Amino acid sequence: MSKSALRLKYSADVSAEFAWRFRTDIANWNDPPARFSLEGPFEAGSRGTTVLPGQAPLQWRIREVRPGKWFAIEMELGGAVLTFEWWFEELGEVRTRLTWGVRRRIKEKTFSRR
Repeated sequence: MSKSALRLKYSADVSAEFAWRFRTDIANWNDPPARFSLEGPFEAGSRGTTVLPGQAPLQWRIREVRPGKWFAIEMELGGAVLTFEWWFEELGEVRTRLTWGVRRRIKEKTFSRR
């Protein structure tokens, strides 16, 4: 199984509680021209969709949530599984370190004998 990763860290002058509430409210996901929808609450197992103009909708699911600390979203794309992760680290009363990461795992192919 092949893996690769990318990670980005930055800080914001907001409380960790505010950062968590903002990021887990899908109405705040603003990445034009993409549109996002979530079926159900922001919790493990809920499914969502990303729609990009001229492309088939992309399906994803919330894999895991540790409220106030971390969440992971998974999506299958071609022969790979992409995992998007967000971490929230309180640095002070009104300062938070946000870490965003993406990992790619190539799915192993199974071969059958004929």
